[in-house]
Amino acid sequence: MALLLMSQGVSAEVSDKIPSFVGMWVQAVVFGVVFLFASFKKPWCVLLGLLFSLFLASGFYDMANDRFMYLAVIKEQGELYFLNGYASSFAVGVLALLGLIINRSVNARKNT
Repeated sequence: MALLLMSQGVSAEVSDKIPSFVGMWVQAVVFGVVFLFASFKKPWCVLLGLLFSLFLASGFYDMANDRFMYLAVIKEQGELYFLNGYASSFAVGVLALLGLIINRSVNARKNT
């Protein structure tokens, strides 16, 4: 009975509470394509895409700066988790910029 009443350390998995590698890249592609088309139609939407990209990256930055979360994520997901997180976040911004570049290219062809 005494053993049941003693406090014990418990560790929970963090992998079920954070995006998987596939999940973060699917999210990046879906949002990136949305912002690509949005910035193609309305050039000011590239700013929304870049802000959203920074918002996604800030989540990984926050997780990486928490000592306990960082160690738990590295232990369960591996060292490339944060690199993939930042890369997938910035892919959204890159696709938004690509939409703006395509818009400018199409408009330049129309004007010539």
